[in-house]
Amino acid sequence: MGKDRVVALIPARANSKGIPGKNMKLLGGKPLLAWTIEAALSAKCIDSVWLTSEDPEILALAQRHGAQTLARPSELSLDSVQLDDVYLNALWQLEERHQIVPETAVLAQPASPFRTSEDIDGAHELFSGENTVVSVCLDTKFHWGIDENNVVPIWHNPLRRLGRQWVPDMDKLYYENGAVGVIDTRRFTLFERTTRFGPHTLYVMPIERSLDLDTLEDWAEAERILLWRTGNMAS
Repeated sequence: MGKDRVVALIPARANSKGIPGKNMKLLGGKPLLAWTIEAALSAKCIDSVWLTSEDPEILALAQRHGAQTLARPSELSLDSVQLDDVYLNALWQLEERHQIVPETAVLAQPASPFRTSEDIDGAHELFSGENTVVSVCLDTKFHWGIDENNVVPIWHNPLRRLGRQWVPDMDKLYYENGAVGVIDTRRFTLFERTTRFGPHTLYVMPIERSLDLDTLEDWAEAERILLWRTGNMAS
């Protein structure tokens, strides 16, 4: 069996709805999927990087950018499919076709282009084998909900709002940004086939690296961030 103890798994299907052709679309002069492949290849904790897709063009593009590839069945690229099933198929292929049985999988979605190799290594450092590490970002907005037609505040007192620096840790809200996940592959494949999630440990990322590209508006924001970065580097 292969000695790759930690593998990066990158899911990249072709039929993105919010941003057509998202994974192959150029951002900052390179395909979106290349941002994640490069971060994974540069991470110290990763032994090998694998991208899974049903699309031959995406697989060929991923190989050109340094990833190894797994051709998944087309039925695993439907909107209704859970990522758990995609990751299970990838782990099955690694064992059956490549004789690789990793201990740990780092899950990295291409929709998070600003996640860095340091984020991947940082999340992996929090992994103990007993937990699931999930990357998140601190939610600094005040939220409201509707309860039986009544508008109600969620986790804040509108009569006495605290600055975020004064909010107790237990009252802080974090949102999952999809950038990094770390799982024990053996527990996932053998015992917890219904979900990749276990007891959670949060890896907190700053908002500037947490952008998740789901819509054309998100894409425009990513381009603005890159333009801002370029301007700062030139000044």
